[in-house]
Amino acid sequence: MSKGFIQLRKLSFLGSGKEPANLKFETGLNVVCGASDTGKSFLIEAIDFMLGGTRDLRDIPERIGYDRVRLGMETSDKECFTFERSSEGGGFSLHEGIMDDKIKSDGGEKLKPKHGHGATDNVSGWLLNNIELLEKRLRKNAQGDTRSLSFRDLARLVVVDESEIIKNTSPFLTG
Repeated sequence: MSKGFIQLRKLSFLGSGKEPANLKFETGLNVVCGASDTGKSFLIEAIDFMLGGTRDLRDIPERIGYDRVRLGMETSDKECFTFERSSEGGGFSLHEGIMDDKIKSDGGEKLKPKHGHGATDNVSGWLLNNIELLEKRLRKNAQGDTRSLSFRDLARLVVVDESEIIKNTSPFLTG
């Protein structure tokens, strides 16, 4: 069983001439709660987007002028890194450390947004490698057929929105 883990540390929205919008995460479980229409669902969508989600970020008035998103994380080995991505989608840049909001990113290791089994040149593979699950496969039917484990399979179990919480079905079983 894998002992590796990754913890979210900081989500940032950045844009030229805009004050950075940051949310810091504490060690352990982080619960986001609040009144309706305050951005909770958007926050979940943004985290999912930064963990390799292909769904575009919603255009909400508060996002106007922010063109980059950063997600800082820490591994079980206490190594810190930051993913950066255009708020319009596309590929990722990987940087060592939790990046300061003032630092303009130049370069960084490029990561593809699409999963490729066994490869670490994509967000999914890079994350799976850091939690020691890179070469794992999932059984997909009663006949025993398998497919490559993607980080997307895990992300939906750890970043949970209100619609998943109130369902009467298991988050693990998909049919």
